[in-house]
Amino acid sequence: MKKIRMLAAGIAVMACSSKTPKDNPVLVEANQVHLEAEAIQEKIEPEIEKIDSLKNLLAVRKTAKADSLVNDLSKLNADFEDWEKNFFAVPGFEHTHEEGHEHHNHDHTPAPELPADKMLEVQKEIKANIESIEARLNNLLAQIQEALK
Repeated sequence: MKKIRMLAAGIAVMACSSKTPKDNPVLVEANQVHLEAEAIQEKIEPEIEKIDSLKNLLAVRKTAKADSLVNDLSKLNADFEDWEKNFFAVPGFEHTHEEGHEHHNHDHTPAPELPADKMLEVQKEIKANIESIEARLNNLLAQIQEALK
């Protein structure tokens, strides 16, 4: 009887440990949030890569507004680079690329070991940060378009 209980306990432990992150609905949601943040990154990255060119165009204007926009672009670029350094995938979810897709800087930051609920919370924060960068970028691009008229 004791052996049966030990065997049953061993099987239960193995069954629990064989679950994958994809079996955890909180991690599935965290991964979905991660993918949404990644989609925003991929959408804005081409514009971010044009920041140096935009700064050069603005520098020629030699106005206080142009100088302010150059500073704002520099800050935005630095914030985007910091965001990329802190961007990581949810462990256990394969990372695939579309054919022909390349990131300018595509080093993968190792994911910290976090409980599922914390992983979701962190992924939501990461997404909120890239959404903020996207909003700032769109605002700056509108201001730059006006300043270059």
